[in-house]
Amino acid sequence: MIETIVEEGKVEDASGMDFYLWHSDLLPRNIMVDVDSTPMITGIIDWDEAVYAPKFATALAPWWLWELPPPEEEQEKKPEGEDDDPYTYHVDPMEDEETFEKVDSEPPELAAVKRAWEEAIGPEYAESAMSHYAILARRVLRFSLAWQWAYWWQDLYSQTLAEWKALRPVEESEEESDDDSDDSDDDSDDSEDASEDGSEDEENPEAEAGDIPEDDGDEIWESYSEDEDEDDA
Repeated sequence: MIETIVEEGKVEDASGMDFYLWHSDLLPRNIMVDVDSTPMITGIIDWDEAVYAPKFATALAPWWLWELPPPEEEQEKKPEGEDDDPYTYHVDPMEDEETFEKVDSEPPELAAVKRAWEEAIGPEYAESAMSHYAILARRVLRFSLAWQWAYWWQDLYSQTLAEWKALRPVEESEEESDDDSDDSDDDSDDSEDASEDGSEDEENPEAEAGDIPEDDGDEIWESYSEDEDEDDA
């Protein structure tokens, strides 16, 4: 999937493939802040999964700033038997799901946050960061880097494959139509060549017959059968 995305130029800077330091888990749970200081961010933790990655991997929009989590009754519950464990922490699955389905955020103040980010980062970067192909490529990178999948990742993996197939049909159908037109042109050329060859063969059938080698298959089979009969005798 990633090879196809890069080869088709679906992500920014796909040809140069410069690599950058990528914190693959840069989410609110790993960002330390002090609301009374400037700058407000005082530290980033959980660097154990940091890697050098292509630009499309690092160009991640902070979508969690403007996407509301699902209602509490729709959120996944802790696995059975872990409810009383104070050291067990389960992240909302949405925090690992970079979405592109929602264009307009609700409520309006969250939409304003998204617009502020787009204005600060620039339209070109924002479009590249939130493209369908870049999001899917980042997901696949996370799947391949993780030594152990979270319990909801299997569903996210299936969802990723479904989204990939949904993106491709239009493009693939266009390519198939182009291929079909090329094939039809080739077939017409072949039929013209065949008709020309057939007319020449009709004019001189003896020359064609003389070029056909004799089939010795029957003689070989007969000699092989005779040898078997002698052995049996």
